[in-house]
Amino acid sequence: MRRWEIGLLLLGTVTVAWGQGQPPSAKPTAKPLILSGTVNLVAAANGGTIVKFTSQLDDSDWGARNLIDGKVWDGREPKTGSNGWASKDARFPQEITFAFRNREIKLINRS
Repeated sequence: MRRWEIGLLLLGTVTVAWGQGQPPSAKPTAKPLILSGTVNLVAAANGGTIVKFTSQLDDSDWGARNLIDGKVWDGREPKTGSNGWASKDARFPQEITFAFRNREIKLINRS
């Protein structure tokens, strides 16, 4: 069995900082820094969008937008959720570019 990995690209700049505060090279902003906590920043319900993708099997059952719809497929009856995403063919690499709400830049301070 092969293990397939998909790399995710985020639109904008992602800054990883250890400890508290902003990195020394960060420019001051007019807005206060608001941490996301456990919020899924690319979820459609939170304003996330898919900017582009290299391939998808179809536009409904296996579309790229299923990655941010907030639903998890459950094969038990009654079947709920969405199928997820599948590429049109098995050519790699595949790329999907996500954007945060209003294409804002966010500080990701933990995984």
